[in-house]
Amino acid sequence: RDGGAPLAGRFDLPAELAGELSVRLRLNRRAPDAVIDAFAQSTIDATSNRRLAGFPDARASAAFDGDPDTAWITPFHSSVGSRLTVALRPDSTVSTLRLRQPSSDQLAVITAVRVVVDGVTSDVLTVPPPDSSGVSSIAFPAASGDELTLEIAAVVPNLTSNERYNAVAQLPSAISEISGLPLARSERAAP
Repeated sequence: RDGGAPLAGRFDLPAELAGELSVRLRLNRRAPDAVIDAFAQSTIDATSNRRLAGFPDARASAAFDGDPDTAWITPFHSSVGSRLTVALRPDSTVSTLRLRQPSSDQLAVITAVRVVVDGVTSDVLTVPPPDSSGVSSIAFPAASGDELTLEIAAVVPNLTSNERYNAVAQLPSAISEISGLPLARSERAAP
C-alpha cells in the first residue's frame, strides 16, 4: 500500500492461496533518528532535535559512528540551537570531547557550543580551530551523568542564494565525529 497510515497486523485467510508474495518497504526519510537507528540496528543511542530534512543518513548517530565520511547535518537556517544528545555509560564523568567538522564551503562552521550533562549546562564554549588532523578539542567543567547534549551556540554564517525563491539561505552546519566520550552501547533488534 502506498502512502497513508502503516498497515500492520495478522489475519487468517479462509483458504490456502498459491502464488508469490511481493512486499515493498519504504523508509520514511523524515522519521525520527531513533526510529531509523532501530531499523538500522545501530548500537549508538543518539538523537537530535532536528536534522537536514529528507536525509536520514544525516541523523545524530552519524556523529558518533567512527566514520569521518558520515555526519549529522542541521537544517538550513537552523544551526544555532540544534542539539545532539547521546547516552553515556552510567555515572560517567566527562570534561573534554573532540569534535570534527567536515571541511566544506557548503557548510556553516561551528564556533561555539554548550555542553549539558544530565541537566547541568556549561557556559558557552569556544570551538577552537582544528588541529592538523581536523579535530577541535573542547574542555568544559567536569560533570557526571548518563547523558550528554551538545548544542550549537554560534556559527560563522555561510549564505547561499536560493534562485527558486529569490532568497538568501543560511547553509547548515555538520559534525562528522564527536569522540573522547564514554558512550553507552545498546543492543537493538529491528522493530
